[in-house]
Formats: sequence, structure tokens, C-alpha cells
Amino acid sequence: MRKPKVLVALSGGVDSAVTAKILLQQGYQVEAAFMNLVQNTDFQKGEKAAQALAEALKIPFRVFHFEQLFFEKVIQPSLQDYRRGLTPNPCVFCNHRVKFGLFLNQAEKEGFDLIATGHYVRKIQAGSSFQLWQAKDKTKDQSYFLWWLDQKRLPKVLFPLGSLLRSKVESLAQQWHLQPLIRPASQELCFVKSKMRDFLKKELGENPGAIVTKAGEVLGQHRGLWFYTIGQRHDLYLSGGPFYVVGKDLKNNRLIVSLSKRDLERDQFALQSVHWLSGQEPIFPYRGQVKVRYQASPKTAIIIKKEGKYFCQSEQIAVTPGQSAVIYQGEEMVGGGIIAPSI
Repeated sequence: MRKPKVLVALSGGVDSAVTAKILLQQGYQVEAAFMNLVQNTDFQKGEKAAQALAEALKIPFRVFHFEQLFFEKVIQPSLQDYRRGLTPNPCVFCNHRVKFGLFLNQAEKEGFDLIATGHYVRKIQAGSSFQLWQAKDKTKDQSYFLWWLDQKRLPKVLFPLGSLLRSKVESLAQQWHLQPLIRPASQELCFVKSKMRDFLKKELGENPGAIVTKAGEVLGQHRGLWFYTIGQRHDLYLSGGPFYVVGKDLKNNRLIVSLSKRDLERDQFALQSVHWLSGQEPIFPYRGQVKVRYQASPKTAIIIKKEGKYFCQSEQIAVTPGQSAVIYQGEEMVGGGIIAPSI
């Protein structure tokens, strides 16, 4: 019986390159596609590296031009969120709407059975459904970004790196002579050329307002609420600090700060756009763990549902509206939601 036909999302980096080689060794019919999302030099370099890797692997290669759709589905919604005082996570939008949306749909149109990516996450079949578990390499685990996946898409996706350490992946790239062709990893968002502050200034401009304490004392002036995020303590340019950003008053265009880090502590916050990977809601109250940012450790949490609204009871610090709160049951990632603005 022939192995399924797989389209690998080849970025030009080490993870997707090793993903493709692993699948070839496992006997899959492998082809590759590069997603061009933004017209800049980084993507031009990525496309060239991806094409060189595909040639070295001796697999067919193509380019998907998603620039306009990426703007509409990721950049534009992110800018709208920033304007509303939120701090969105564009990578969550991209995975949901582009990598496992546009890319998967295009692959199916072109006759592929499956797609594969270099994400560090484990997919496990449990009966007739699928689960997502944290990667073996906890320092590289990317389950946080994939909480919007569902039972319709999960059967069509392969994650070959989920059970490997990153050091092993790099070793394999050397062993297979792929390393010289691989482009260095970028540390910034793919659509931001320099710093996020510069990007926001270019796209949204400035909208100065007062920086105030919780009691309303004016301490200085901010450049626009979209330049700041909850928990931030740098670039405030206030004497007598350090001050922490603890809130935003959108109505009066005021940035609220505090000298006390305790003012960042929260024990309950609201969630919106809540999604469960199983496709079924659990019995509430639901006890598990929650991560409120990618680099955070999961903390004990209780999810409750009251009058159709979701709330997370968990002792957290710097809970940031617009970010994802991702729900775990041990190593299994079971769902997530967007942190709602404070009432």
C-alpha cells in the first residue's frame, strides 16, 4: 500500500528541512511548498533557501503567494487589536488562519493527503479523535500557538519533530548535509523589519496621552497606548521608578502605572473565543493548568462558565488582554481562549 502524499511547509530553516527528510525516510510521497507572506528580503532569502533544500532532498517545490491574504487575516486584525488597547499574538492568528488554514486548504486542492510542519508538538490518536501534547523538548514546545486546531484538521497534519530534542534535529541536519543550505532563524515577527514599536508607529502613528497612577496622579506622557503592554517597565521614562504598566484607560487615553509589582497580580480573568480541541466542552468547573504567555510555565487553574461567559481562576501576573490563555491537562493541550479586556 502506498504511503500518503504529503506537502511539507518548507521555510528554509532547520526544522522544516529535517521534517521533510524524516518523512522521505519513512516512505511518504513528499513535496514541499514555501509560503510567501510578506514582500521583504527575509522572505526572499527564505524562498531561496527552501528551494535549495528541496533540490538537495530531490523533491518537487512550489511557492504559495499568500501576501494579500496574510495581510487580511493576520496583520490587519493584529493592528485593529492594538488600536483597541490589546496586545495580540499574531503567531496564533497565523497558525490558525494561514498555516493550518490557507496552506492546508491549498494542499487539499492540489491533491495532497496530508501536510507536515516543523512544529515541536506531539499528535496522539485516542480512539477516533486526536490530542495534542507538549513536545518532548519542553524548551521548544509550540503547543501554545496551536490551541485553535480542531478534529477536522488534526487528522490531516503531521508533526515529525514532536518526539525529538532540538539538539537531535540539528545533529540530523548535519548528518544529512543540510546545514549549509539552511538560513539562520529570525527572532522577530516575520512582518516586522526592525522593532515592533517602529512598525506600530508607521502603521498607527502616535496618540499622546497622560501616564497616571491608579489614584489618577499625572506622572508623564505616553506616545500612544498601542506602544505599551501590561507588565512593561521599560521605555516609560519616568523618574522615581521602576514603574509597571498595570492598565489602560482607553476612554480617556491614559496609561496606568504602579510602583508595586503586586498590582500586576490577578486571580481571575475573563476569556473569549474559547475553543476545545476535542470539539466538546468539558464539565465545569474544569480543573487544569493555564499558560498566559508562551514563555510562562503552566499554573493551576479552574475554568468556569457563567451566563455563557468563561472565566479563569488562576494566580497569574501581568495577565494581558489580547494574549492567549492556553489550557493544559498535564502535558496535553486541551484548548484555549483570548484574554478579554478587564471590566
